[in-house]
Amino acid sequence: MKKRVLLSVLLILLSLSMLLTSCEKVDLGDDSDTQAETSANFNPGTIYGRWYSSKNQTVVEISEALDQVTLYLLKAGYYEYEKKITGSCTYEDHILTMTGDDGKTYSWVFDAKTGTLSASMDSDTSVYSRREDLPTEHISTPFPDFTTLKCDKLVTLGKYTELTHSADCMAEAAISIFNNYYKAVEKTPATITDRAAKQGDLVNIDYTGYLNGVAFSGGAAKSQDVSLIENSGYIPGFAEGVIGKIAGSTFDVNVTFPEDYGSEDLAGKAVVFKMTLNKIYDLTIPDADIATYTENEHTTYQSLLDEASRSFIKDDLWSQVLDASKFENMPESVYGYFLTYYIDMYRYYAVMYGMDYNTLLSYYGITEADFIEAAKKDAMQFAVAFALSAKANISYTQEDYDAKIEEYVAQLVDAKTHTREEALAHINANELPLIKADLTVNAVIDWIYAQNVK
Repeated sequence: MKKRVLLSVLLILLSLSMLLTSCEKVDLGDDSDTQAETSANFNPGTIYGRWYSSKNQTVVEISEALDQVTLYLLKAGYYEYEKKITGSCTYEDHILTMTGDDGKTYSWVFDAKTGTLSASMDSDTSVYSRREDLPTEHISTPFPDFTTLKCDKLVTLGKYTELTHSADCMAEAAISIFNNYYKAVEKTPATITDRAAKQGDLVNIDYTGYLNGVAFSGGAAKSQDVSLIENSGYIPGFAEGVIGKIAGSTFDVNVTFPEDYGSEDLAGKAVVFKMTLNKIYDLTIPDADIATYTENEHTTYQSLLDEASRSFIKDDLWSQVLDASKFENMPESVYGYFLTYYIDMYRYYAVMYGMDYNTLLSYYGITEADFIEAAKKDAMQFAVAFALSAKANISYTQEDYDAKIEEYVAQLVDAKTHTREEALAHINANELPLIKADLTVNAVIDWIYAQNVK
């Protein structure tokens, strides 16, 4: 029974934002959204006026003289535009062709008999409907300039030296490598048969949960992989109940659901899980397979495990620093960027899945209050990093900066959305503050690791 957790986005905001901004068309949904559309004031035989397509998220405004077009590219999930393109146009043989101020050519086909406008892109046709109101501009919230926020005055730093990392970090690293490896290759994982399950193992189990002797809904699974670590993702006592058992054995595990568990029927209740331990995985991978799998970046399993372990230890230490730090009365000017990001992201997902935004949030059990909490946590991480950077005189190197820029340029170029020159221009115009903040956080985390791991 896994806990429901709101996934917090940390230090991946940049790559995700570039993914979203590189999408020129949202080819999702249908054209049934006619809430604000009308044809009462238009002659079906005329092409001029305003047209809206929910399928490709655009509004087209055609002048009555048929000599100018304004194309509004809407923010996914909103009737608001992120970009406006204007240009001259020609109308001939029911085809409207526009030369935009962005240097691109756009065209639409008008059916005078039915009074419909359509456009084709990538062999897919989108039909437009009449709409009277123009979209408003989508106002973006800028990334906060943490260098000028005087974070050392905003944040009360907690303990950041003499820290001890979790003993599970090595196990988490091994399990992560194992899962990633067997997702990438077509091989059957080896198993351990000569000992009982122990802390740090990855096991496969069947289980059924019983409340007062009756199996309860959602409490059963077959062939479920479970990590036998402190942060297993299951309720306390569940994973721990497997430790000491032999593969092939069936046994009972007694646990009590937390008082704040999401289901009222189970919250605070004592239950019994009848389990069968199917297998204990052998997490090690032969060196020859590692060399092939990592394309010679690592030649031994131990080398790969050491690197992954460092990453998990850094995360653990950084979490301790954040937990020990305090940020009182955080102003929205600090967390507003992150809040806007969460809302925009889930509105995008709603369009992608063809769902109403509020329905999507309800489906996942998320509210905008959760977004505010997550946004504050994201802002907190940057604020703590900048406060500690100022206090301990920590900074990133020019080599780190150049490598990070090259990494994001490569992402945009590989996605075939930008040339190298366009990618550099996009990053310089839009992403530099976040890149520099990301580098500062990484430099601080590396410093914390060096202070606490000898």
